[in-house]
Amino acid sequence: MSETASWQPSASIPNLLKRAAIMAEIRRFFADRGVLEVETPCMSQATVTDIHLVPFETRFVGPGHSQGMNLWLMTSPEYHMKRLLVAGCGPVFQLCRSFRNEEMGRYHNPEFTMLEWYRPHYDMYRLMNEVDDLLQQVLDCPAAESLSYQQAFLRYLEIDPLSADKTQLREVAAKLDLSNVADTEEDRDTLLQLLFTFGVEPNIGKENRPLCTTFQPARHHWRKSVPKIIGSLNA
Repeated sequence: MSETASWQPSASIPNLLKRAAIMAEIRRFFADRGVLEVETPCMSQATVTDIHLVPFETRFVGPGHSQGMNLWLMTSPEYHMKRLLVAGCGPVFQLCRSFRNEEMGRYHNPEFTMLEWYRPHYDMYRLMNEVDDLLQQVLDCPAAESLSYQQAFLRYLEIDPLSADKTQLREVAAKLDLSNVADTEEDRDTLLQLLFTFGVEPNIGKENRPLCTTFQPARHHWRKSVPKIIGSLNA
């Protein structure tokens, strides 16, 4: 190992310049639309309410807390941003560091930059259009293709996720060499997520354009109960 290996940054200067340009363009996009940029705390006395997310825990031992006070690094800025919304701040966005004490790999890091924004009175479809506008402006890419969750499964896996039973889902999983996981999985939604992750997602973007899935059902009745009070997106 060379003497300089320990201090060399992993990011190249050209990539840092590209990242800075992307961050500036994101801020310009929201400023032009009158969306307020905010900065909320990275630590909180309250941990995340999502049982599927694992936060980092630390302990504060400063003035007034000699015995120590538990604090958690935020897994997302959602909690604090929604407090601002309730206070009447209007549409807001944030680019911030978030922390999740979970897996690390191609799609996940324990520390990462998150873009999250909220649009009061936007429904899901209006918000999806804004996501499309953002991607076109920031990435200079074509307009997104809109494809329903059902259509995505039919196109890439030739199976209907709304009607297929667990046996049929396992048969598709076998074609993807996922039998070692699927054969012992009894939850239908987990099987669908497995197939979407390994059978649908790898095909997205191959045509050099974004793709929006317009319906991802954990339960069928969600189609009739999409909230229209507030729109939000984190990416």
